[in-house]
Amino acid sequence: MTKAKLLALTTGLIAAITPLVESEIRQLTDESNAYILMGETTDELIAAVDSVGGELSRQFSIIDALSVKLSSRQAQEITVNNPHLRLMKDARVTTSSNEPGWDVSEALEFKLNKNKLIWLAKNETGTTHYIEQLHFSWPEANGQMTKLQVNEVTLARESDSPTSLTLTLPVDQQIKIKDGETFEVELKFEHLSSVSEFSYSLLAQMSDGSWVEMLPDQQKRTSSPIRYTISDSALQWKTLNMADKELFVSQAIVNWPEENGLLHEFTINGNNILTDSLAGDSAVVSLEDHIEIPEDAEIEVKMAFNHLSSVSDSDYNVVLLFNDGTEQVFTTTNATPVQGKERNTFFSSIVNANQAHREGITGQGVTVAVIDTGIAGYGRLQKNIQDENKILNVYNLLDAADPDKAKDDNGHGTHVTSIIGNRTQIHTVSGDATYGYNGIAPDANLVIVKAFDDKGVASYSNILTAIEYVIENRETYNIKVLNLSFSAPPRSYYWNDPINQAVMRAWQAGITVVAAAGNRGPDAMTIGVPGNTPYIITVGAISDNYTPTDPGDDFVTSFSSSGPTVEGFVKPDLVAPGGHIQGLLNDTTYIGQHYPMYNDNNSYFLLSGSSQATAVTSGIVALMLQQDPALSPDDIKCRLMHSAKVATKNNGELAFSPFQQGAGLVDAFSALADQQTACVNKHLDIALDISGEQHYAGPARRDPDTGNYYIVGAEELQWNGLHSDGYLWSDGYLWTDGYLWADGYLWADGYLWADGYLWADGYLWSDGYLWTEANVGSQENFVINSWVDHE
Repeated sequence: MTKAKLLALTTGLIAAITPLVESEIRQLTDESNAYILMGETTDELIAAVDSVGGELSRQFSIIDALSVKLSSRQAQEITVNNPHLRLMKDARVTTSSNEPGWDVSEALEFKLNKNKLIWLAKNETGTTHYIEQLHFSWPEANGQMTKLQVNEVTLARESDSPTSLTLTLPVDQQIKIKDGETFEVELKFEHLSSVSEFSYSLLAQMSDGSWVEMLPDQQKRTSSPIRYTISDSALQWKTLNMADKELFVSQAIVNWPEENGLLHEFTINGNNILTDSLAGDSAVVSLEDHIEIPEDAEIEVKMAFNHLSSVSDSDYNVVLLFNDGTEQVFTTTNATPVQGKERNTFFSSIVNANQAHREGITGQGVTVAVIDTGIAGYGRLQKNIQDENKILNVYNLLDAADPDKAKDDNGHGTHVTSIIGNRTQIHTVSGDATYGYNGIAPDANLVIVKAFDDKGVASYSNILTAIEYVIENRETYNIKVLNLSFSAPPRSYYWNDPINQAVMRAWQAGITVVAAAGNRGPDAMTIGVPGNTPYIITVGAISDNYTPTDPGDDFVTSFSSSGPTVEGFVKPDLVAPGGHIQGLLNDTTYIGQHYPMYNDNNSYFLLSGSSQATAVTSGIVALMLQQDPALSPDDIKCRLMHSAKVATKNNGELAFSPFQQGAGLVDAFSALADQQTACVNKHLDIALDISGEQHYAGPARRDPDTGNYYIVGAEELQWNGLHSDGYLWSDGYLWTDGYLWADGYLWADGYLWADGYLWADGYLWSDGYLWTEANVGSQENFVINSWVDHE
């Protein structure tokens, strides 16, 4: 989260957006930090580093950039002496498995005998922070706040307000918290009237404008999935107690089809609460002895009948009431069916990849490179359908002593890779084998590049090194596809970001790059890096609404990032399944340990995000390249977009904006049949863009009178952020009028958007994106898709 003063932009000020701001060099210490230094020539960059006595860590071959270590004084000196160079923090990058920034998982502890509470927060941002301001609120019944301590230093002994305190620290008294360190806040009161975390608010603001807070998740109890199983004449529901406290079941309310006959068993965690069998179709059972459900423990409800007239969970109703007045409703409306090792992961069928499998198109002969957290040793991923090894190489950037070992201790990389290449055959829920596979391209070869550690963390330099490795080894391993299941808020124009420069190099080298849109939706202008690069394929996420065979209720997820980009390009390009996706993941990994409630057994795990949608699309690209190895990245992007299915309402209008769904839902079988060419990246010259000779703007605009975004040439397709519940996936709707979104306009200094919609008064897209001190090269994390709830 970032709360920062707006940094105004004016026309022609491109060169002035320097990714190093004054707030970043406030503390001019000798402490070294890692930076990325960019310029026109490597020799010039090396000379600049040498001139201030800095340390060269790595020289990149694919872009004109260095990884260096500099003190704050050295960094300031370089920017002052070389204003044409770009210096940015070698920021931390995290995968979607990890909530970035500050660990507050053990945040709040109450000391009843001492009338105080203790708040803990661990700095996992990858950089040093200085606490500038503290804000607290508490119940008035606590009485006066009598002491505030941070790291055992007393900062206050009273508050002017009976319910809150805001304390601003002078610069010379700001509290330094290094990466990896924990800071402890202790608040003491006259009384503790409440020991509920919901009664307290605690926030610490840092000197760079970012903050960390402990706000309880008031929906946490319902965040655990419901698992529904059937055996003989019994039904079973399972979930977890996520209430952060023990619960006591005091009453149960149940309904069932009368045709089932007698309900002769009704158990809660093995406790049969019936004294006699029950006839009819409903019952209310009050418990004299309440059943205890410990915190984080499983809640299991089982009902057994004479026989089952229906196995549909919609014909049953089970509600448990707890003695604190809360309840747990057991419904599987938002749940995938429980399956065994042989299963249907559904996403392959949703995008019609199973139709391609039936035609023998499985990605054979094509190599997909995956830059992520590594891969687990599942045979389902190590071997292809013919039981041949398909992992051509692994490269571990984190272990110089054993670079060929890419064990995945996080889980994200394995999950993503299984979406691409799981070789297991699709089985129906009842266990019958059918055509198609649970991975989109089960025969595609894989090159695994481990750039993220067990916490899902990587440096900017590691990602650049990983992309460089893929480009340099593309011919050795026939790498044709690069999967980048991560996304981060932009810190500059697309052409100035080093990761974007690297992916443009990959695209130019003939590698089709597929990147996540990000998980910062649904607001406009939230597309991240590298997905904001106009050339590559950027993918948003849809949900099947837990009805995989009914496309009529699918929707673009609320977390999926929306366009347009800052430069006016329409993004995402496509959408693909990204809600509650079943993929392989070991329960001993970081994700498996932190989110055990999403373990679907048999090594399958549910994850949501544009990361998963990206992997689906990468697999489809592999299918296309098996069918026609001569396709260029532009050809592939063109055919994917041209053949996509757009969500439209019954009257033919768009159900979702192009800035949410792009060209629509990707369709593997239609893309294989498509023959369209030269329909994307028109008027864009990637070579001139990389060299810095020319840069480009897209066709998106904003109407200042209505606040709606629109596309030049398609003004009727305005978006006000609303969508309809009823719609269809239609063929080629957005291409019928002959306009193409990927057209570019030459960007020049002083460029003005049509009608002056952009840059007026130093603002970019009124009510939209603004460059800020905190996100332009600041010390704040370069955050990749944070954890999102399933949709």
